[in-house]
Amino acid sequence: MKNRYTPIWFCLTAFIILIPTALSSPEVRVVEPRYSSPIAVLPGQRFNVTIAGANALDHAWSMAPGLNWTLRIIGSWLTGQHLTVQFELPTGASPGFYDICLNVGGEAVCEPRSLWVLEREPEKISIAHLSDIHVEILITGVRSTLYLETAINLVNSLPVDLAVVTGDCVDVGSDVKSLQTLQAMINKARKPTYLVPGNHDHSQTDAKSFNELYYGFYVGPANWYRVVGPFLLVSLDTGYAGYVDFLQLKWLEDVLSAHKGKVKILLMHHPLFRSGLFRDVEGSWRRIEEFQGILYASWANRIDEAREFLRLVEEYEVTAVLAGHVHTDGLVVYNKRTWFVTTVTACGSAERRGFKVVEVGRDGSVKVIGLPGKDPSREPSSFILDGSLIRTAADSSLQAGTVLAFISPNLGLNLKEVTVYLPLALSNNPEAYKVYGNSSLVKAVEFKPYGRVHLAKLTFSTAPGTVTVTLAAYEDREPPEASIALYTPRKPLAGTDRVTIFTQARDSGWGIREVYVEYVAGDARGVLSAREVGPGSYQVELPPLTTSRVKVQVKAVDFAGNVGSDSVEIEYLQPQPPEEKPKEEQPTQEQPVGEQPPQAETPEQPASIQQPLPLNLMIVAVVVLTAVIVILAILRKGRSPS
Repeated sequence: MKNRYTPIWFCLTAFIILIPTALSSPEVRVVEPRYSSPIAVLPGQRFNVTIAGANALDHAWSMAPGLNWTLRIIGSWLTGQHLTVQFELPTGASPGFYDICLNVGGEAVCEPRSLWVLEREPEKISIAHLSDIHVEILITGVRSTLYLETAINLVNSLPVDLAVVTGDCVDVGSDVKSLQTLQAMINKARKPTYLVPGNHDHSQTDAKSFNELYYGFYVGPANWYRVVGPFLLVSLDTGYAGYVDFLQLKWLEDVLSAHKGKVKILLMHHPLFRSGLFRDVEGSWRRIEEFQGILYASWANRIDEAREFLRLVEEYEVTAVLAGHVHTDGLVVYNKRTWFVTTVTACGSAERRGFKVVEVGRDGSVKVIGLPGKDPSREPSSFILDGSLIRTAADSSLQAGTVLAFISPNLGLNLKEVTVYLPLALSNNPEAYKVYGNSSLVKAVEFKPYGRVHLAKLTFSTAPGTVTVTLAAYEDREPPEASIALYTPRKPLAGTDRVTIFTQARDSGWGIREVYVEYVAGDARGVLSAREVGPGSYQVELPPLTTSRVKVQVKAVDFAGNVGSDSVEIEYLQPQPPEEKPKEEQPTQEQPVGEQPPQAETPEQPASIQQPLPLNLMIVAVVVLTAVIVILAILRKGRSPS
């Protein structure tokens, strides 16, 4: 019998379970501005901050290395489920790049690197243009994050004002781990960075999850605009399909119309013009059909949206449109006014990886800067990241930080010195940290308190070869741990198979500098560098070896020079010799050479007995016959009188 009280108990149980969820406060976080779209202000100016999960605010401040300013609350109001607060920056605030920090109900919430305090309105801005960083994938055995960290450290070292990333920030839009890695990597930049989404950022998401769970949550809004003195930066989202829809175009016109006197720079992922195009183009949005041959395919397939976009570019005198997506360079100067700049991938698959520098003047002038001797208006010219490396490492307690740098001559930059930032434990005085490694190249070390850490600004001269500098509060004498996790195939064939060896390396001290493998197979010896394929995970491939066994030793070297190792012996299968064919019988005297013995004739059989009936077909026939008999019996029974 059904219990009539079951629905009541079910509802009561659900109510009890949902009480904590209903009563718990949603996560307090800054919605605007974000680290991916910082707001630029002058001392004494007012600006707005939008907050989720809060109805009121206790107080707020801005924080940068060595700097801290209280933000005066002018007013606040609720917009839907969000709280918007207007702040005023103190007139004496120092120029710099700040976190916005809020105190809500006794809890501190900070949005890093979201406030850019200008000294004065700039006469020009210099932009490091990166695109298609695809965190976190492997490209020719190299983690894309190594290219990205190198690029970020170059941004910190170059005389540029800001950096932009025009889409494909991660490789899969729903990959939360990659989105978190992106957030951590971008926040290593000590200059403003502006991000826009690409089609990969939309992959495996829908509109709701993209905005609420993935890109919108971990990166920021897809559409935003920022005023930087006389300049206007606008983010457009070309989505998964590769164009700007009419809803965005209406929003774009509203933004452009409200800022008519500004020098306008649009950022988007899919370029308007096709891949690898270098030319001057004259024309009008009214005759956009004339451009069908040079429009990028996704725009050519949406010609009405392309027409409207080009109308806005013309009528509002847009100065530059920066894009990516095609993983190669391109430059179209439209009507001698608007520069459509497409830049090679910074970290994705291509013949090379790189970035460009774009300078935009207050007068609307544009200069694209790339490799020396290359003409950006006629040929690919991005600075080449391949071969260069500037990466940092820290121990788990932040008692030590290390930078390892190698600047390839192919980079194309006349870089005399490099600047990196190392977070170190605030519990130690700056005097406790000593310089190890290539200390003679160090030009300056500057410690500034930054939240819960010292942020050490380390500047060192470049030199041929690899430069390693460590700031540490202790000496590292413990060797790292190295282990061979597995290798495949387990039974390689000698002389044929390559063997892939997966290793792991951990270090409780300054960190892992390199991992390599030594192998001995008889008289054959070799040393191979292992590729980092994930945090603490490395991979190396042995070439085909003609041997019965090989001794393999993996070695991990830390930044202090300590070595840890592990070894294994791999047995190889030996190829089998080919089977010998049986010798043909020699003809007898009765059978002359070249004659074939007569073949016995086989009597021809009827077709019905040439091929025996397959067993499965016989079973099917029996089953069908049985079913027919049963059906007939049932029918007879049905006809009989009841």
